[in-house]
Amino acid sequence: MKFKHAVVIAIIAVAGLALALGTSIARNAMNRDVKELVIIAKDMNFHLQGAEEEPITVRMGERIRLLMRNEEEEPITHNLVIVGLGLRTGYLKPGESETLEFVPSKTGTWLYACLLHPGLMEGQLKVLP
Repeated sequence: MKFKHAVVIAIIAVAGLALALGTSIARNAMNRDVKELVIIAKDMNFHLQGAEEEPITVRMGERIRLLMRNEEEEPITHNLVIVGLGLRTGYLKPGESETLEFVPSKTGTWLYACLLHPGLMEGQLKVLP
């Protein structure tokens, strides 16, 4: 009887370990498959951090994590709206940031802009098949 209990406990322990490792591996795989973009609002303009150039190009179905950070030195508030994809940040004061996570489900070229400074602060996000 003690042997059966020991076997059951061992099976439960191994299953729990496998579940924990599987979850950790899946989470790491998901993070590797995310394209990270950073848009900085500074000097009344959007700046792309890193090697990205206009338009920002992503693929339909690709997981996107877009960080928008307000680095204005003056007390100027900004937001980011991606027209046509229904995405928007809140209004961010200097020093604040917000992350949008999404998976584009349609192709096209979409305007992104600051609603408070249209015409001054805008760019394009191109979604390829």
